[in-house]
Amino acid sequence: MIQDLKGIERKTPTNEICVSEFEKIRKDCLVFDVRSPLEFDEFHVIGSINLPLLQDEARKIVGTIYRQAGQQEAVNQGWKEFEKNFKELISKAKMEISKKSNKKIIVYCARGGMRSGIVTNLLEHLGYEVYRLIGGIKEYRNSLYGWLDEILDTWKPKFVVLEGMTGTRKTEFIQNLNVDKLDLEDLANHRASTYGGVGLKERSQKMFLFLLYEELLKLKNCDKVVVEGESKKIGKIFLPEKLFDLMLSGDFVHVVASNDVRINHVIKEYCSSKEKVEELIALTPRLVKFIGKKKVDEVVSWFEKGEYYLAVEFLLLEYYDKVYKNFAKEYVFEISTDDLKIAKKGLEEFLS
Repeated sequence: MIQDLKGIERKTPTNEICVSEFEKIRKDCLVFDVRSPLEFDEFHVIGSINLPLLQDEARKIVGTIYRQAGQQEAVNQGWKEFEKNFKELISKAKMEISKKSNKKIIVYCARGGMRSGIVTNLLEHLGYEVYRLIGGIKEYRNSLYGWLDEILDTWKPKFVVLEGMTGTRKTEFIQNLNVDKLDLEDLANHRASTYGGVGLKERSQKMFLFLLYEELLKLKNCDKVVVEGESKKIGKIFLPEKLFDLMLSGDFVHVVASNDVRINHVIKEYCSSKEKVEELIALTPRLVKFIGKKKVDEVVSWFEKGEYYLAVEFLLLEYYDKVYKNFAKEYVFEISTDDLKIAKKGLEEFLS
């Protein structure tokens, strides 16, 4: 075990890899992301392991010093912070490497600079063959946008778009289909409505686009792909314009369900915990300009008293349904999701 860090920070890594080569082999590599946990959470290469050189609080301290005293002082402070936990980093790295001893090791940070250089050098010091990603996650992300555009420009499959009122169980329906499918709300981790983030942690735009790219790679040579109809925006996330246009040119299937099924599904999805109900109550005032303050207060009261059926029934029939009717399209097929097994069989037969 290395006892101190003398000489580690000044030695330039001997092995580096460019983004295009990394993309070809990344799924067969052991990839370490040495940024802080918050940076990793916002966006990271799928399959990478977070091996932070600095934890979130330490990075915050270093950033403050950089703004107030300049780069060199920030580097000195960063090194002091790293000295506190570098043995823990080495221990975690060794453990992960032992699980995948035959894998090529690649390290990246934000821009392919100091943090990835230090960790790459540190692992080389321990006898491992390690490669630093040139340009880091920023360079990779820039390339990713180009790759995503290329896939959409040459997209072959026909989209089969499921459209239906709120509560018709479209997402659950898609997830149970044995067909090629693209679940955009799952990628966004948001249900695409005022209440769509209840009980969920919405992904960043960057992470959404990376996940989308991964899914489109798998689907690009299919014949048909089922997708749920969306607007250009899911929560805070924007769909690529080219993807949205491709969806608009697809075949639309109308998904229907009885009001009772819809209401009970929404209750199950959104009212299953005290925390979710509290989120619903906090979000309801956003509807004042659509349903008026009196109705907002009434809906909030229903939620507070546990009268979920009344609250959801009003929101579906008097708010969401009226909005949805403004977006009616021409449909090639209609299917009821009152019974998901029957609906699944029906749509799969239609697609085949």
